[in-house]
Amino acid sequence: MGTQLIRLLFALSVIFIFSCTLPPVRPITMEEMKRLRIKSVFRCENTLEEVLKYLNKDGAVVFECMSKRKPVEAYYIKVMATRTGPHVMAFPKSEYAD
Repeated sequence: MGTQLIRLLFALSVIFIFSCTLPPVRPITMEEMKRLRIKSVFRCENTLEEVLKYLNKDGAVVFECMSKRKPVEAYYIKVMATRTGPHVMAFPKSEYAD
């Protein structure tokens, strides 16, 4: 019971911290986006140009992709603009299904 409460509080604090995004201090470049290698691991409908546009506008972007290794496995991809450059996280869509 105690560890579940700690996990819940941690998850809520992470959501709170990352839900408030701002435009990046310096714009992310296409070269930085390509270094993330999103397209080599995932099959996405969004182009890197589209992702870059919203990333530089809002500071973070979330979109859906399919795994190239397991074509039936969908992921939510979150890219955030940080001071050191873009940071990417992938979350299996199955973990967030109703």
